[in-house]
Amino acid sequence: GNKELLQYWPDVKVYGTVVERVPYCTDKLKNGDFLDLPRDKILCNNMNDFVQVEAICVPGHTRGSVTYALRSINIGEGCYCYMFTGDTMFSGGGGVPFESDYGAQKKGRSKGGGYIQASSGLYTTERCFAEIAIRSNSIDNPSNALIFPGHEYTTELLGRQFMQSLSEPSHWSKFSPAEFLRMAGQLYVSNHRRHLPQGRMLTVPSVLSLELDINKNFRTLRKRGEDIIRAVQLWYRLFARTIIPSEEEKIELDGASPRKKRTQLISSNNNRHKPSNSIWNMKAEDISKPTFTSVYTSELDSIIQQIDRGQMDTRDIAESLRAMKSSTETQVVGRRPIPGTLPSDKLIYNACVALAVIGSPPCAMTFSDSELLNLPKPVAPANTHKIKISLKRVLDLLTFLKVIPDTVEGWDLIARIRLLWKEAGEYGVSDEYRKNSPS
Repeated sequence: GNKELLQYWPDVKVYGTVVERVPYCTDKLKNGDFLDLPRDKILCNNMNDFVQVEAICVPGHTRGSVTYALRSINIGEGCYCYMFTGDTMFSGGGGVPFESDYGAQKKGRSKGGGYIQASSGLYTTERCFAEIAIRSNSIDNPSNALIFPGHEYTTELLGRQFMQSLSEPSHWSKFSPAEFLRMAGQLYVSNHRRHLPQGRMLTVPSVLSLELDINKNFRTLRKRGEDIIRAVQLWYRLFARTIIPSEEEKIELDGASPRKKRTQLISSNNNRHKPSNSIWNMKAEDISKPTFTSVYTSELDSIIQQIDRGQMDTRDIAESLRAMKSSTETQVVGRRPIPGTLPSDKLIYNACVALAVIGSPPCAMTFSDSELLNLPKPVAPANTHKIKISLKRVLDLLTFLKVIPDTVEGWDLIARIRLLWKEAGEYGVSDEYRKNSPS
C-alpha cells in the first residue's frame, strides 16, 4: 500500500483529489491540476519538459473520481493521449454512479414540470464520458486516445449487453447491423484472449474510437445527439426567422465538386504489427483497427458476378466495395414516426436533456466540493434554465459521436445549430448571462 511505498521511497508523491480520503496522500489535486513529474538534477533530465499528466475530475462513481490524462508536450501527428480512467470508464461500460444525486432523475417531464437535474443518476455518467472525450484532445482522431481502466471487465460487460437483448427482444432492432456485428466481433475477440491455452492475454488498453462503437454509454450519448439534431431540424423548419443556403447550393455557386471540398479523414495504415516469439503485443494503432467487417452476402455476390463477366474496372470495384462496407451502417428497422408535424413535448424535453448532458461539463456533487475541486456548482431542478451550454462543446461532441457527418449535409447541420444559437441569443437572454455563458 501507500504506507509501505513511502517507507521504501520517502520522496515519492501520492496523489488524490481534495475531497477523497486517500491513505497517506502527500499531494491534493483539483480539476485541471498537473502532476509534478520526477526530475534528475544531476543528469538534467526533467520529465515535465516532455510529458504532462493532467487531473480531470469526473464525480459520479464517487464524489472525488478522477481521470489522469498523460500527453506529450510536443503534440503532433501520431502522438497519443493515455487516459487512466479508474472506475469511471471501462472497456464496454462504466462504473455505477454511487455518489450522484440519487432519485432526482425519476422526476420526469410529466410530473416535474420539465425540470432537469443533470447531476443525477446516469446523466452524471454520460457527462463524465463526454468530458473524458473532450479532454483527451482526440476529438478529431479518437484512435489516438488509449483508455486504461481501473478494472478489466471487458468480456463481462460486453456479454451483459447481449444478455439484455434476451430480456428485451427489440433491443438490438434499434441498431444497425454493423453496430451489432462490431459488438459481437469484439466480444468474440475479448473472450478468445481471456481463454487461450497458453495463458490469458489482456483486453486492455482500449482505444476511444473502439469504445465509441462498443460502449453503451457512448451509444447513449449518440442517441442524445440525435435528439438534438431532430429538434434543431424541426425548429429550423417551423420557427427559424432566417433561411440560410445549403452547403450544396454554395458549392454549386462556387463551381467546385463536393468531393474536392470535403475534409478527408485520416486513413489508417493497413500494415499490421507481426508478432514473434519474443514480441506478442500489438502496436497502439492496431487496437483501433476492426477485427471483422460486416457486409451483405447478396451485394458481395453481385460484385463477384460482375467482376467475372468483366463488367467492372478497378475503380468501379473499389467504389462498390466501399459502398458495400458502409451499407450495413443503415438501420434496418425504422423508428415509429411522431404523428403530425408539430413539435411534441417529449421531443423538446429529450433535446433539452441532451443539451444539458452533452453541452455542459460535469458538476460537483455539493457546493463545497465545487470550490475545492474547481468544478461548476450543482444546479437545482428549479434552476434548469441556468445550466450553461457551450456551443463549441456541443459541435465537437456531435462530430465525435458521428451524429454530424463530414458531408455537405453535416455542414448544413452545423450552420443551422449556429443559427439557433444566434436567434436564441437575440430572444430574451440577458446581457449578464450572455457575457458569462461559454461560447
